[in-house]
Amino acid sequence: MKASDKMHNGIGFLQGGFYVILADEAIALAILAELDPGSGTATISETTEFIRGTKDDEIFAVAKIIRKGRRIVFAEAEVIRGSVDGDLLSKTTASYLITQC
Repeated sequence: MKASDKMHNGIGFLQGGFYVILADEAIALAILAELDPGSGTATISETTEFIRGTKDDEIFAVAKIIRKGRRIVFAEAEVIRGSVDGDLLSKTTASYLITQC
């Protein structure tokens, strides 16, 4: 995702909600790739730690599943700046309910 000044908060940095959106979507995609057809997810809880701000950089989210049970999945994502090896901006941990469509 490319950050721009239209996404800034009142002090000129990327508003934190964009970090959360990016991390949440990366986690959801990682989980959906591991589910059976006809299954979906619903967020149970999600927590984000904001580590560093950014202004107009390209940011990425990298997600991984920590534990997948029969009904609940625990996962985390890191939002980083510039490249996969860039500065850590935030870390999100989440739990999701596995649903049947």
